[in-house]
Amino acid sequence: MDTRPTILHRIKQLKTAQVGGKRAPHKPLLILLALAQYQQGRHIVRFADIEQPLTQLLRCWAPPIKSAPNPTKPWWHLKSDGFWDIHDLEKLGSEQTIKAYRQSTASFSPDVRHWLDTDDSALTSIAWLVLQENFFESTWDDVLTQCELDIPAPFALNSSPSYTAKGIQDSASVAKRYRASHFRRDVLKAYDYRCAVSDFQLSIGGVAIGCEAAHVRAHSFEGPDSVDNGLALEPTLHQLYDRGIWTLTDDCRVLVSQEFSGSGSALERIRALHGQPIRNPMPGQPKPNIEHIRWHREAKLGGVFRGPALPL
Repeated sequence: MDTRPTILHRIKQLKTAQVGGKRAPHKPLLILLALAQYQQGRHIVRFADIEQPLTQLLRCWAPPIKSAPNPTKPWWHLKSDGFWDIHDLEKLGSEQTIKAYRQSTASFSPDVRHWLDTDDSALTSIAWLVLQENFFESTWDDVLTQCELDIPAPFALNSSPSYTAKGIQDSASVAKRYRASHFRRDVLKAYDYRCAVSDFQLSIGGVAIGCEAAHVRAHSFEGPDSVDNGLALEPTLHQLYDRGIWTLTDDCRVLVSQEFSGSGSALERIRALHGQPIRNPMPGQPKPNIEHIRWHREAKLGGVFRGPALPL
């Protein structure tokens, strides 16, 4: 029996934690770290080995909290998703101490291990689906680098079948999981190839460069490939938006988070944007949809903005 569609369905249905009302990628990060260990030949994962890197990843990618991130949570709770086997489950369940966790080992469930052992594409397929379901596309490279996971670009997957809860898709269907080809063209044209926040624009030989088409609501979280869900942004502001450093008010003014630090010039530049209105798109083009803006900004809707914002 082909278990691949079932395994990928489990990833899509992964029950992610809520921290302060915000979606928290604790389990996805643990899966990626475990895949990295698997890639390095370590099929049994020791909590003591991943405690520090997982804690650091949680500081970077999970919603900010006053206390230190707790890597024991995903280690314990991932088992409920049918993806993870804790080898000393009974002992750990009775003690639940950090000392017990540091003596604990785990591995992927038997069907996941079988797929990883018998199909060279399994690790890549699992990793990219975890990324697509839980992180903005512009952050994928950073997540992979921090997890020390080495896999090919996702577009390479378009040449081979993809597995979903409904079964095998052909390569044409796989491509639909990525942003539509017209999205970049339409969004950049709508904003006259200028950054909607900074007005940044460069061109070489009459061809505009230096701006990217960003989704207001992430493509991986059902954000449509439409102009009213797009912003033309210079790459740095695109990355900071996807990381929740800034967001928008309902009337399209910039809100900057209090929860970041950096060099004096960087802080000055980004904080100077706070409260400023973004540029409107060209006449006849739609402004960003308020519902998409609110998704990014508001925790209860699943947003990634790392509030609170600076005072207006």
